[in-house]
Amino acid sequence: MFAILSTATITATADGITSVTHSPHSPHAGETVTFNAIIDGDDITDVTLWIEECSGSICHIPQEIDMTEIQNGEYTVEYTLRDNTTSVHYKIIAEIDGNVIESQEYTIDVKSATSDTEKTTPGFEMILVILSITAILALRRVSR
Repeated sequence: MFAILSTATITATADGITSVTHSPHSPHAGETVTFNAIIDGDDITDVTLWIEECSGSICHIPQEIDMTEIQNGEYTVEYTLRDNTTSVHYKIIAEIDGNVIESQEYTIDVKSATSDTEKTTPGFEMILVILSITAILALRRVSR
């Protein structure tokens, strides 16, 4: 199976947080999502992903996860969604030059894990295959 990976790019409105991205753009429940942020500033001491997962109308307690700097001013973190997640709310929090700056809060609609064709169970076509094989074997016995 071939997967098309796409990235959602969002330009943050907070000074110092240049852009926020996540990949894949439309994740499935249970899938790992990569979050990236580009931060401008001379003294960046902390960059954190604030994330809240929701299952229907019930949202779990938000988590704050430290992001890792991969290049000068570029930060990343991976997060694995729960199997029953239907939406995610997230934002980036950065401490720049002694000031705490937050991006706006973003929402990701999450596809159900069962919508992936690899996770579905065989249907009635398997019954037809078994019946066909049984009929062929029965006809061979009769013709002998």
